[in-house]
Amino acid sequence: MSKPVLTNTHKVLLGMAFLLLVVVAVVASNVAHRNARISRVEAVIDYGGGDTLVAASSIVETLQQQMPTLVGTKVKDFPHEAVSRIVEDSPYISQCDVQLSVSSTVLLQLKQRVPIIHLFTSHGECYIDHEGRAMPTNSRYMADVLVANGRIADTLPSPISSLDLNTLETDSTQSSDIYKLWYVARYLYDTPLYGQLFDQLYLRADGDMLLVPRVGNHIVLLGDTSSLDNKLQRLHGLYTAGLSRVGWDTYKQINLKYDRQVVCTRR
Repeated sequence: MSKPVLTNTHKVLLGMAFLLLVVVAVVASNVAHRNARISRVEAVIDYGGGDTLVAASSIVETLQQQMPTLVGTKVKDFPHEAVSRIVEDSPYISQCDVQLSVSSTVLLQLKQRVPIIHLFTSHGECYIDHEGRAMPTNSRYMADVLVANGRIADTLPSPISSLDLNTLETDSTQSSDIYKLWYVARYLYDTPLYGQLFDQLYLRADGDMLLVPRVGNHIVLLGDTSSLDNKLQRLHGLYTAGLSRVGWDTYKQINLKYDRQVVCTRR
């Protein structure tokens, strides 16, 4: 007995039937997923090479405290924008990407602000990141960054996270004390050849700034924020060609205030 022969019409009908089954399966799967309930929340933080200021578990805990019914909510009712707003409200988070997985898990892909300076004033303390945004300190975590203190006249706002120095279009030499300190800290962060040499920045009452090096029992009188590159080039030259021979503790102060000069004061 001869085998049945599929005509072109039969082939087309079979193809259409198979395609219809696929569409039905996809629609059914999508309907099932939309009616599924959110099972959990997970967060991953990119610290950008900086120190930890906030844990992923803390972000998840804060979110669930403010949205206690999030887990158990149907996928089709997932409040994407509300979740983003709550997470981005954290002063430690610079970027937030909220996704919902096929397993009904809320996935938070986050980037932490990278602190570059730990500021101490008579009114309080905070971290400031590269973009000039302030972050409150955290007793659980501490960042190993440049410490800045001294005779700082400015007061910190409340909340601290409302401080945004990058919005100030100003001459750094004539700006607020906090701005000056951040300006120098940002320069040192962006120029690691010099930045790695110091662990403290101090503002004097006369407005001059001092740098305290990691190595050597001396201070560096930086002056104001002008010509930072030129000043630090001169200091680097002294460090590599001078102090390495005469000793790191020979001088008590190295003055960079004056153009094309390095004035050293012996003990």
